[in-house]
Amino acid sequence: MNTFIEGIISILPWAATLLVIKTVKMKKIDHELKTLEQLEEKSIDENNYIIKEERWLSILFLVGTIFFSVLLLYGFIDGQATFSVIWAYGILIAFSGICTLHLFIWRVKVNNDVIEYRSLLGKRYYNFSDITRSLYKENGALEVYAGDKKIIKFDENINISLFEYSLSKYKISNETWMNSRDKECIIKPKESCYTIPGIFFLYLIFNSTILITDAKETAFVFFLFSLIPGSIFLYFLTDKTVIRDGWLYRNGFFRKNCKIRLLDITRIERKKSLLGETLVLYKDQKKITGISARNANVNWLQIKLTEAKKNHKKFNCKK
Repeated sequence: MNTFIEGIISILPWAATLLVIKTVKMKKIDHELKTLEQLEEKSIDENNYIIKEERWLSILFLVGTIFFSVLLLYGFIDGQATFSVIWAYGILIAFSGICTLHLFIWRVKVNNDVIEYRSLLGKRYYNFSDITRSLYKENGALEVYAGDKKIIKFDENINISLFEYSLSKYKISNETWMNSRDKECIIKPKESCYTIPGIFFLYLIFNSTILITDAKETAFVFFLFSLIPGSIFLYFLTDKTVIRDGWLYRNGFFRKNCKIRLLDITRIERKKSLLGETLVLYKDQKKITGISARNANVNWLQIKLTEAKKNHKKFNCKK
């Protein structure tokens, strides 16, 4: 089998990830709503429950591990398993395998006051009395602390409604990144926007590098293909809007940097583009910049703009 075709086929499991992520998120929302209904109806045991990673993701990475292993085995049978091929597929198999083990093993089990936390590093036991606070991150993840030590982290794709209920029942402090929003707020794409293109980019660059001595033409083709996910990766990774002290600072890859007072923004329009819905900011009739409506914290921008205008009106009225 042609090396280039093998390379393209080998990234199909990652492409499937894009299709699964949205399904997983919708499933999480439905699961959370169902859990809340069960809590209200008292039809679920709020003192004894188990929280696990989504099985969809576990199966996806398992399929990826098997897929890469089969391709490597085919390389041995076909006589194309050179050192570079073994090295490349070995890394992919190891990465997928570790992720698969993590997703299948990771578990939080609550039995009254006792919390059993299981991961690749083994089992640990805590009590709710050990927990001093919980912190919600910008990406939706929840971190649980005992003093200054982080003991458990729940990813954003996990349904933690029952655990949140337990935290509130034991009156454990619940903090959020929004607590410091009045000082500074950063609006940026969600991690999934640049993680997947980044994986594609690194994989293609890696293959291009290891094939440069054995097959220069194939290596060049890999490099050309890497430019597309590489550009997308840089586009989202560097996309950042900072709101600080009544000012909006905007910068990023392929973008013109800008700085403007919130009070100078006269209107916001929602427009659809190739990358989804965009919030377009205007100063009078002049377009200033555009921000993806899917970015984390983007809703807070609209709230802050409204607050700034209200405060400005109050200040003028006092005069």
